[in-house]
Amino acid sequence: MVMENLTDGEIKTHLVRGGFWVFLVRVTEKGLGFVKLIILANLLVPRDFGLLGIALLAVSTLEIFTRTGFEDALIQQRRDIKPYLDTAWTFLVGRGLVLYLAVFLLAPLIAGFFQSPASVLIIQVLGLSVIVKSLTNIRVLGFLKDLDFRRHFWYITFGSVVEFLVTVTLAVVLRNVWALVIGSIAAHLCRLAASYFLCRVRPRMAFSVQKARELFRYGKWVTGSSVLSFLITQGDDIVVGKLLGTLSLGFYQMAYRISNLPATEITQVLSRVSFPLYSRLQSDPRRLRDSYLRLLKVTVFLSFPVALFFLSSAGLFTSVFLGEKWHSIIPVIRILSLWGLIRSVGATTGAVFKATGRPDLLTKIHLAKLSLLILLIFPLVWQWGLLGAALAVTLNGLIINPLAAWLTLRQLQIEPRRYVRILVLPALAALGMTGGILLLTTLLSHLPALLLMTVVILAAAVLYAAGYQLFRKVFGDPVTAINFREFRSTLNRGKGS
Repeated sequence: MVMENLTDGEIKTHLVRGGFWVFLVRVTEKGLGFVKLIILANLLVPRDFGLLGIALLAVSTLEIFTRTGFEDALIQQRRDIKPYLDTAWTFLVGRGLVLYLAVFLLAPLIAGFFQSPASVLIIQVLGLSVIVKSLTNIRVLGFLKDLDFRRHFWYITFGSVVEFLVTVTLAVVLRNVWALVIGSIAAHLCRLAASYFLCRVRPRMAFSVQKARELFRYGKWVTGSSVLSFLITQGDDIVVGKLLGTLSLGFYQMAYRISNLPATEITQVLSRVSFPLYSRLQSDPRRLRDSYLRLLKVTVFLSFPVALFFLSSAGLFTSVFLGEKWHSIIPVIRILSLWGLIRSVGATTGAVFKATGRPDLLTKIHLAKLSLLILLIFPLVWQWGLLGAALAVTLNGLIINPLAAWLTLRQLQIEPRRYVRILVLPALAALGMTGGILLLTTLLSHLPALLLMTVVILAAAVLYAAGYQLFRKVFGDPVTAINFREFRSTLNRGKGS
């Protein structure tokens, strides 16, 4: 598939077709994850989530700091990547084995840092996932590079279904953190098996220093930006776990998952499509620019209402789905919902930098974010606890993300006012929806909580759709509008091809 030779209509078809399959991936994966989270919130206690959070932080930190960036380098390359696959896979397998040894040996020190001796064995067992992931058939990268999101859907979904069934079943039986640990490892094992079932060609042990050096030349910037991104997104967890303890970490992570899951998962859908697509369009600035604006338009159209819905209905949602033991996180959910929106819109910039061969810009932006987060989070957490951590990450995004947006517009040669106009219409519609939700919850507060939640969800959907169409007619500017008929017909062509 040579993307540069396609017409604009064909590019739209590939874009929407890819978005359709990736959307199915995320809806299935995160839909199951969301239901699982609600079930586990009622079966387990906050401390269990805190213990898992410490183990995930330990494993993820070591993974990120040793990341090669080879996967992104392979996707970004315009030439044939087959000669590079065996070298990349061999290196990743070796890295996985060394990494697990480090996880196993460092587990007591990490547990001591968080003053949580109970997490030692959890870290060591969860670390096995590092080896499992390293053995995955590297040819699954071809699903993303070739925009073959249908097979990517089956690869991801298989593990998600198994994780849901194993985790929930064990949570009912064990009622402790081991349900979460074993479920996570089961998911990775299933995806390992699926990678070899879906890709008949097997990788082999072979290593070329020259090819590894070529991949690392691009990948080093991805590694740098990944490390910084990890410290930005997980730094608040580290500070909360260290200063406030395991129980507070469990509360904070639940608030973060609830408030950020809907908005950021929308971006995950689009970013998985956008990076390989932008990489193919990097030599055609006009089409790259148009594709970015289309994806930005869809991102803000979906992210604004979801984020503001959680901000305005956090108390009702917590009462209905989580229970009384989680009520203390309601104000934290509200603040982090704003962070989810900021993060969702801001995340559209990263794929542009990587696809156009400027991952260094992404690294520099992340460095600025991390520096500001360090300045904000310690005084705010000491002053206001969990609420301070939520304020720190939200303020950080409000200050730095506009800079990332400006650099993206400059990279793609887009007028800032065109970008702002895309944000205005969904923002106004979502604000109107929020006012309606607050009015409804006040007027109908006498209803049973579950019934009120149902009414609020339905009303939010109607209010946002009506508000969007109303403001679309008032402004009369097609650049800010989603063309639903065109989107639907393109999706139908995409599914049929």
